[in-house]
Amino acid sequence: FLIWKKRDFGPMFKAEQKARFTKQTSHNSTEVKQEDEFTPKEGVKPRAIYAIIPIVIIVVGTLLGLLHTGYSAEIWTNDSLAFGRKLSATIGNSDSYLALLWASFTGLVFAIAQSVFGKKLKLQEAVDAAITGFKAMIPAVIILLLAWSLATVTEQMHTADFLTQLLGDSLPPIALPAITFLLAAIVAFATGSSWGTMAILYPLIIPTCVHIGTSAGLDPAHLSAIFLNVIASVLAGSVLGDHCSPISDTTILSSLATQCEHIKHVRTQMPYALTVGAVSIVIGIIPAAFGVNPWFLIPIGLVTLYLIVIYFGKFAELKPISTDDENL
Repeated sequence: FLIWKKRDFGPMFKAEQKARFTKQTSHNSTEVKQEDEFTPKEGVKPRAIYAIIPIVIIVVGTLLGLLHTGYSAEIWTNDSLAFGRKLSATIGNSDSYLALLWASFTGLVFAIAQSVFGKKLKLQEAVDAAITGFKAMIPAVIILLLAWSLATVTEQMHTADFLTQLLGDSLPPIALPAITFLLAAIVAFATGSSWGTMAILYPLIIPTCVHIGTSAGLDPAHLSAIFLNVIASVLAGSVLGDHCSPISDTTILSSLATQCEHIKHVRTQMPYALTVGAVSIVIGIIPAAFGVNPWFLIPIGLVTLYLIVIYFGKFAELKPISTDDENL
């Protein structure tokens, strides 16, 4: 909607005006350090196909790996099962670790091969680049491992049972999705990891939700709706908090790739993310907890976002601003 209507609001509006009328952007005014692993080889013309093909290989290879490792003749020869159930059972029985491992390895080998045979890199340079890529992923892997460890510790300490006893008699079931959404957003913002947040919260919130719902005497259909809402709220809240967090890997890479000052990138994007988060919880999560049909809420949410852009957004190209604002 922002791009379509050519409008901005908040700090992004001021930054957009500054870029348009002074030709000065954040990465012009302050030198941004460019890491060696993100610096292309001098004299090599980048081509998107060199990145697209390995990614396609990984995606397709993972799907094929899931089907291969989970295939069972007994399932696929059972005429009583629909195609969707057969596919679901196959993926459920698959070895996702093995599928991802071989798919990513195949994509890596193809990426090196096309760089070498395409005369973009020498073999040693391609291997060195791959090793550098491995190093760049180590912090993310460590965060994920620590998050899994923390999730295991909280499970062994019966934290879910403690929360259930603490909240079971005082928290209405319809409030659980909204609280889950806010909690996930806060944890993801503090840790900078959406995956880590999911690993932390799911072992806690799922048994808590089931206990609170059954204790409140909800019928199975309403409890199922609350349960699915809670599951979605963990995912959505984790992504929101991760998107806003200044220590998130995706946020850091975004500012680094565009050579934008990191904190200014965080400041300008956060109002947009929080706006969508607020609409999601007010128009989506809370009404859905009361049983309102999601297919009815989604169009209302889209219309609400559109009206926010229309009434609060401004045309950045129409009115110049003072360039003395140091916050821009």
